[in-house]
Amino acid sequence: MPYNPAFLVNVAAFQAYLRERPKNLPPFEKDSDGNSILHTGERWCRVENCSSGHRLFADTGSLRVHVLKAHNKTMKLKEAPRKSRHTMEEEQEIIAWFMNIGKLPRLPLTKSNTVSVKAVKEHLKDRHLLYPCSACKAKNLTCPKTPFVCKYLERYFDVVADFDPPVDDNEDEDDYEDEDDEDEDNDQ
Repeated sequence: MPYNPAFLVNVAAFQAYLRERPKNLPPFEKDSDGNSILHTGERWCRVENCSSGHRLFADTGSLRVHVLKAHNKTMKLKEAPRKSRHTMEEEQEIIAWFMNIGKLPRLPLTKSNTVSVKAVKEHLKDRHLLYPCSACKAKNLTCPKTPFVCKYLERYFDVVADFDPPVDDNEDEDDYEDEDDEDEDNDQ
């Protein structure tokens, strides 16, 4: 029978996490030594394109063994805590982590409210992604930093939180034409 930490058993976000693999699992956070952090209760592999990414591991220890064996060339894990209990503060941090799964981070901006290419590159590097993507490189585009043009920005950041989506002029015209057609029908 899988082990679930007692403080997580009644957390709705944790139960949802166990039922189905979240679509937007965040990249691993790093400790001060650059080691990836595996949170208590984690059961899905977060390594991008992992062949076991669809598998719910029995417990965090089993996931840890998988990561150490399957991904040891690309990453190092922070050592598992040796203590048997977490402090209340640690438990709250772990619960908050599960509650924030699936929420995309805000787009990093500079002081002048433009996209911080450096911060975007760092975030994507943590996910083992290159920026710009291969499609932009093929078009000889360098570091596209325009929301709603760059697909990486839309896929890995909450672009809508900081920018309004572009308005499609054709959609507006179609709406007005429909309204005009209705007015003509009423005149007859």
